[in-house]
Amino acid sequence: MRVFVPSSTQQRLKEPGMEVSLATHFHMREDGISLYGFLTDADRDAFEQLIGVSGVGPRVALAILSVMDASAFYQAIAMRTSNVWVWQKG
Repeated sequence: MRVFVPSSTQQRLKEPGMEVSLATHFHMREDGISLYGFLTDADRDAFEQLIGVSGVGPRVALAILSVMDASAFYQAIAMRTSNVWVWQKG
């Protein structure tokens, strides 16, 4: 099964065949199943919170976590930094 990861995670996994442990999220819908992987539990938890928001799917959540980790994501929310979300495509 293919594991979808944020680009920030993919950049850290540079060696083909490299052994790695990922925190995963199994996503099942009527049209298929997908597996998402993250370097930290915090990133996976942020992903799960994001996809719980109406209108935010796994693709958008991965895009957000590709440019900021969970810590930066939570900080942006706490500081109500609305311009962080303006450039994100859905």
